[in-house]
Amino acid sequence: MGLAASQARLLFITSRQNDVSAKMQRISNQTMILARDEEEISDKYNRMLSEKTYKLKDTDLSYNTLMGAAAISSGNMNIITNASGAVVLKDTDASRYGITAEKGAKGDFAKIHGTVDKFITHVEGDNAANIIAAKPASSTGGTGGSGGSTSLTDADKDKLDELMADYGEYPTTSNTMSVTQILNDMGSCGSLSSYGADDKIKSKLSGNTYSSLFTGDMSFEIASDDNRDGVPKDQAVKNFVAVATMFKDALTAAMGFDAGSTVEKKLADYIADMKTKIEKWGTSNDESNNYEESEDVLKTHVTSSRGSDSDHMTLRIDDLLEKMMSLAISAVASKGDVSKFDSKSDVTTNKDTTFTIVTNSKGYTKDEWEKQLKKYITDSNKHTAALEYCNPSSSSNNGGSVDTSRTASDGEKYAC
Repeated sequence: MGLAASQARLLFITSRQNDVSAKMQRISNQTMILARDEEEISDKYNRMLSEKTYKLKDTDLSYNTLMGAAAISSGNMNIITNASGAVVLKDTDASRYGITAEKGAKGDFAKIHGTVDKFITHVEGDNAANIIAAKPASSTGGTGGSGGSTSLTDADKDKLDELMADYGEYPTTSNTMSVTQILNDMGSCGSLSSYGADDKIKSKLSGNTYSSLFTGDMSFEIASDDNRDGVPKDQAVKNFVAVATMFKDALTAAMGFDAGSTVEKKLADYIADMKTKIEKWGTSNDESNNYEESEDVLKTHVTSSRGSDSDHMTLRIDDLLEKMMSLAISAVASKGDVSKFDSKSDVTTNKDTTFTIVTNSKGYTKDEWEKQLKKYITDSNKHTAALEYCNPSSSSNNGGSVDTSRTASDGEKYAC
């Protein structure tokens, strides 16, 4: 009997346990159903909130009522910004102002359009000329010099904004280098194939490092009686220009300057001048036999029968490289350093001496940049104020003052 009772109790407890488990499962299922219902209700509630129309006192609350022309005229304009403080624009306005993802989400008008006048022209089209003409010309500061005001008008500032868009900010970045460093950065000579030199010249220079050429004593004939068909100066011109142009390209690149820069122009002018001298070879007693004015870069031998196959011209490679290095450094080195490299002998003596070049982000030096400034602001009485406008850290020496309400970074005020 005891065994039977125990078995009955076990069966009862097991049945009870199964009932409890079943209830727990039902509760769990109900919880999941309620969670899904809650999520659905929450989504519906948020959608209804998003579709709700908020109203001002007299009209709907919308982008135009906050930032449109009506808001401006009523004095109720409110700028809509995102979390980072950038102004929110409608797609149509962004398109009208020229703001795209490619040109930057911030929509810096000064960077996109360059000047206020260019922005007005882009936005207003046919009406732009009248709007630009109607802009007030504000003036600040005193007068000085002889014959005019030193103050800058808005038109002047627009020109300076355009200058900085074209030529970069006022040069303030200092780069310190040396002849040795430049030579190392120049690396090795290329094949000269793209420069049009004779095969004989290519084989002599190809693969040589510029450092070895600079410290070596290499010279070779660029026009001689070897397969030149009796036209020595044509052959000399071709070979000199090829070698010198390869040197120019390597030198400007190592110093960080591009085509059109001060350095490149200086070296290009030198190559053109030497080319002219070579072209006179055999036609003038003054130019034929002696090239001392070229600092021993070229040496010639001319027979009594000028232009004959016995004429020849020798190019001294180390002297050419030293001369071009001197010209390049003297063109851009700071005033305190330039005298150390006035001649090719100075370049050789001071090859490990450092010098400083001051440039901007576009690679323009102060002298080159200020020459461009004088083209944009032709009134010499305004040059000091113009420099201060572009370089606020500078100080005025002419007694005038600069409008500090608008700086070179004024474009940021238009940022969206």
